Amino acid sequence: MGLSKARLAEALPVAAIGLCAFTVPRTEGIQQAVGPWVFPWAAGAGLLVCAGVLAFATATEGSEPVAETRRFSALWLLAAAAAYILLISGVGFIPAASLSFFLVTRAFGSSRPVREALTGIVFAVACHGLFTSLLGVRLGPAFAFWN
Repeated sequence: MGLSKARLAEALPVAAIGLCAFTVPRTEGIQQAVGPWVFPWAAGAGLLVCAGVLAFATATEGSEPVAETRRFSALWLLAAAAAYILLISGVGFIPAASLSFFLVTRAFGSSRPVREALTGIVFAVACHGLFTSLLGVRLGPAFAFWN
């Protein structure tokens, strides 16, 4: 029963993102039992559970070699989340979501960066258009300079 430091390192970014979700302030109104804070808190709790399961599995399983691409997957995902959070208000939805998509594809081991970037742009434009036009959900400006 060995403890794989590389596998344990995968649980830490997941837990960090889960804890960040609890920074969303709870808003309470007169008749508002559920507010906009509920989904981030639920997602954060789910991420903390996932991090706990990863850590438990690491502690109870035998030590196994970790593939090179898998070792950094959690860090690519953390970079994707951080990039989206930091860029959404500065550059807009489409550039932030495109970069986030690109980084997530890197986490899954894809090795075609041009295709990944173009697919990310197409998905971001499609998501922004569909949510804004069809569903009436405001995702913010497509680009920060375009209000």
